[in-house]
Amino acid sequence: MIELREAREYVLSGCLPNDHVVVALNDALGCITAEAVVAAEQVPPFANTAVDG
Repeated sequence: MIELREAREYVLSGCLPNDHVVVALNDALGCITAEAVVAAEQVPPFANTAVDG
């Protein structure tokens, strides 16, 4: 058995970062964002907890 650190290093050594590409929103299904997506305002603008029942 190997240490977790060694296993992580082994796995990550085989993972190369991909270059990001710009695609239209309609073509973005299945893609992963290259940057964080942050809303400019809270939606909804109040505390909301859905309750079943």
